[in-house]
Amino acid sequence: MGEELRRIEFGYPCGMPKPAKAKSASDRKHLPIALARRADALSTAKKKRLHAEAESLIALVQRRKRSISEAFYDLGVALKRLKDKEILLVLGCRSFDQLCNDTLDLSTTLASRLVEVASRMSRDEAIGVGQAKAMAFVDLADATSADETPGALARARRPLALPGGGVLDLKKASGRAIERAAKAIREQRATTKPRRGRTTTADERATATALEASLHTAGLRNARVTAVATKPGATCDVRIEHVPIDELRVLATALRKLR
Repeated sequence: MGEELRRIEFGYPCGMPKPAKAKSASDRKHLPIALARRADALSTAKKKRLHAEAESLIALVQRRKRSISEAFYDLGVALKRLKDKEILLVLGCRSFDQLCNDTLDLSTTLASRLVEVASRMSRDEAIGVGQAKAMAFVDLADATSADETPGALARARRPLALPGGGVLDLKKASGRAIERAAKAIREQRATTKPRRGRTTTADERATATALEASLHTAGLRNARVTAVATKPGATCDVRIEHVPIDELRVLATALRKLR
């Protein structure tokens, strides 16, 4: 009877045993040694497994990153070979443009730029800067000087002087920034008066610019058209650069549009 009164006094229903206390941290320390070692072994094995999995995934990512960074140059090499007239003939394609559009599902502009990179830069030079900057360096080399090479620009340590003042650090600049610089240089070159009294008229320069824009629209992104002064009072010459010989029909079409 006294026990039942004590149960009621402390809030425990009659006939029910008092709940066992939860094991304290000190109690857990006294687990059997074999059981504790087994728990530690399972934990260590899991950590090793996860670590091995992580290392494998990291290696996979690094391999794929390398393959992605190298892919654009390999594409350029393959596309350069596919531009061969005999290969186009065997494939039944009238032009490289038709091959890109009908078979490769690839922009002719992009394809041509990749070919330029593969033709004018070494593999290490191009992969070292990446696709965007490699194409931009080709563009800049065409704008700056006939003796300049994309690879030399990629290795340049001195900043590039920009028209109107300012400089561009080619090592740190993005591909888009380099392309903007190339455009500014071309525009300056088109409007700069030659020495010794030789010059071109505004109409002549406008015609050259219009022809270049027409060629770009037609897919010849690397084409350059420049009005070149001859002698005072005489009409200028026109210099057309970077138009592949198998794309002369595109040039002829663009010239007809100027009439």
